[in-house]
Amino acid sequence: MRRLLSLSGLFALLWLAAAAPAQVQEPSLSAWEALVARDARVGFGPRTALLASEVLRSNNAPAALRAAAWLALGSVAASEFAAELDQTARSGSEPERGAAILALGERGQGSATTLLELSKSSDPLTYGNALLALLRTRDAKLRRGVEELARTPANPRSALAAQLLVFAADPARSEPVPATRTLLELRWRAAREFGLVDGQTWMVLVCRALGQRPDFRSAVILRAAARIDRPGVRDLLLGALLHGEGLGRLRAAARGMPRELALLVQNQLWKPANLTEWTVILDELEQGRLEAYAPELFEAALSEPALKARALDLYSRSGAQDLSGAIEEALSGASAQDRVQLCRAMGDSEDSAYRQRLAALAESKEPPVRAAALVAGLMLGSRPADTELRAALTQKDGPMRAAVLTELAANTRSAAALALLEDEFKRATEADRRVIGPALARAGLRDARTWCREALANRSFRSPEGLRNLVAALRSRISSEDLDVVRELFPRDDTDENLGANVELGLALVELGDPAATLLLQSALWNGDLEVSLLSGALLAQVSGMHALRAEAANPPASASSADVRRAGFALGLWGGLPELEALAQALRYNSRSPALQGGLLGFLSTRTQ
Repeated sequence: MRRLLSLSGLFALLWLAAAAPAQVQEPSLSAWEALVARDARVGFGPRTALLASEVLRSNNAPAALRAAAWLALGSVAASEFAAELDQTARSGSEPERGAAILALGERGQGSATTLLELSKSSDPLTYGNALLALLRTRDAKLRRGVEELARTPANPRSALAAQLLVFAADPARSEPVPATRTLLELRWRAAREFGLVDGQTWMVLVCRALGQRPDFRSAVILRAAARIDRPGVRDLLLGALLHGEGLGRLRAAARGMPRELALLVQNQLWKPANLTEWTVILDELEQGRLEAYAPELFEAALSEPALKARALDLYSRSGAQDLSGAIEEALSGASAQDRVQLCRAMGDSEDSAYRQRLAALAESKEPPVRAAALVAGLMLGSRPADTELRAALTQKDGPMRAAVLTELAANTRSAAALALLEDEFKRATEADRRVIGPALARAGLRDARTWCREALANRSFRSPEGLRNLVAALRSRISSEDLDVVRELFPRDDTDENLGANVELGLALVELGDPAATLLLQSALWNGDLEVSLLSGALLAQVSGMHALRAEAANPPASASSADVRRAGFALGLWGGLPELEALAQALRYNSRSPALQGGLLGFLSTRTQ
């Protein structure tokens, strides 16, 4: 394995760890107080009207997004849609109507007549929004009308008017009512989609926040870098594996250096720390269809009782011969899930001698085991298994159909299983497509990939994990066709629940070379650990050009320490070589005391051993 020239030695004196800032304990806020406090972060900018109008001109924008667009247009007093805004407030459907009423209040100009009429509606939702909008116009005459209403206890709207007056004067002292809650939620959505949060676009804000998360940085940078085929990358992936933390480094090592990883485990130089780490590595090797590179790793995994059945399956795919004794031994007393894995091991062996054993397992009363045995038999050329599988698929409400679809989806590497699944996809229900669509998309079926894109565009995924699975399926064969939907979805809120989805979306943008990925790569360059930082430099050069990496080294952020600058220079010298070192020296006027230039020289010298 190639080695960088004394990387640890070169940086032993140069690397300075930044001290973690002290954390201040904030008092907890109620949900309403948090909503009010969040509203202070909302703002709108010069592009708000343009972005919101594009949504309203679209024929397929979701109603909730159109509602936020109306509020955004009202907030910037856009005149182009004034007549449509008024019409939507009067006779539109929810949630657009309520948003349009509130938008008239944000707009202020020329809205009094419509809002006064709507404030007399018999519908509580309508007149509540209208009364709040009257106060938001900041028209003193309209405000006096609401105050007079609040002083008329006989009027059933009096109490609501009083509550809205408190909100208009001091939201922090108010109590939530439907109209005020709707306004704050709409303002937040409108700012995220079309305006500013904390003075920045939502993408810039969240990308920078994500860039501060070590788990996100390592997962995206290391896994994306695993696809780069150039000297030095594997050395850095090895360093991250041995000295880093998190599961991202395991996925990157399995994808980028599967042979070396297997030899490390075989020679007891490194091994997964626990069952979770083993599982992540096996998942990545299976998804990448890299089993042939790592037979030694699967052999080592046989010593883990909880992994034995799965290890035998992957070991079989790697081309290992004569596993029949081990499979038969493992079948004794195996759980249903383990018997499924062992059926797959027999099917992956390409050895027709297993047909009889599989026929016996196909008599199981447990649908998953029976389905696995039949699919394995299909893979080994059994016509009875083919016939029985097709019969099970015709039984729409039968107990076997779901199990067969799941098992076929797990075996799309088999031409026979893939053909059967493709036929089924054409007539499958939407619920069935959620099971088989991602698997077929990974296999490259155009109709399945189109379905995945449409499911993402329509926001029909049911959870962050559902989103992650759909994006991961597209990423397996990522193309420019996928770019628009990925752009629309990234970034999600920076929460632990959304981390997996954000990682897959960020990886897709980096792999597609989208300019939006530049923010992530720049953040990782300046904030990541050594291996992550240097690899982010390689990716930045790949996505935006070597000049972008040179610009970072020559013009570091104000918060960068000399060690940070030296590291960025090292990345430039490592990936750009002598030409980039000379260009950097010229940009810095040959200042030999510059940390960037010092690091660049070290980076260039390190390549001489590659």
